[in-house]
Amino acid sequence: AAFVELTILHYSDKEVLIILKDLGQRLRQHGGDVIKKVTPQLEQICKAVCTDCENDPDNKNRKNQFGSILTSEHFMRILDMFKSEKKTFLCKSLLQAYFAGKFNSST
Repeated sequence: AAFVELTILHYSDKEVLIILKDLGQRLRQHGGDVIKKVTPQLEQICKAVCTDCENDPDNKNRKNQFGSILTSEHFMRILDMFKSEKKTFLCKSLLQAYFAGKFNSST
């Protein structure tokens, strides 16, 4: 999770998407037992995306485009690895972070 956070902060969305794609592929290869073990780390990755959005919603200070990461098929596959209730909570958190960042930056 820390490596993804680092990549989000210092690299472009292309590199972030490459890491998310690789992570998703490797987790799917290993199946449900491994996914259950790494669920806290996957949650940290989602929180890193939320934090990134809150801190810089208009992408003024970095290379990433929040929307391209959030709407990518790779990030969606990672979200799909969560159980229904947790996935709903994470999606709500992402939306709240997005709107909180947008409204806080305009005041």
